[in-house]
Amino acid sequence: MKKSLRTTLLIAFGIMALFTAGVFVRDLVQGAFNESSAVTYSVYVKTNTIEDSTLFIGTYLIHKDALNDELYEKAQDSASQSGQSTIYYKSELDHGKWFDITNAESLNDIAGSGDPVGEDVLGPLFIEYVIGSNGTMTNALTGAVVNPFDVPDPYDLKSLPELSAVW
Repeated sequence: MKKSLRTTLLIAFGIMALFTAGVFVRDLVQGAFNESSAVTYSVYVKTNTIEDSTLFIGTYLIHKDALNDELYEKAQDSASQSGQSTIYYKSELDHGKWFDITNAESLNDIAGSGDPVGEDVLGPLFIEYVIGSNGTMTNALTGAVVNPFDVPDPYDLKSLPELSAVW
């Protein structure tokens, strides 16, 4: 009887330890976004003009002509990191108004019949990188040109300085 109770307790503690470790790793990965490496939309637009036909995915502003699979993947990763999962589009069809296109179904969603998103929604969102229609990637905080291959992978836990003691 004592042996089965001990085995049951060991199994229960093992399951709890695995669950706790899973929650820790999930929170660590999701919490890796560093707000000091970005600028809010409301601050960015005070000194910069955002072109029409620009997507706002995660912490990336990407002109539709510069969008490719690699940039889209990096932007989606930044959405996971920052918690900014809604996708916005600055429509050339409706005088540069922003629209939530996360669940868009047709062109009507970014044209006159769609519901524009106000500055109050976009203002607190963070921007790290901007890729214009010319394909040049810049750091939104510094304005410096960035090589897209130099952007760190947010899922590479070995690159996080706070985990250096673990490695």
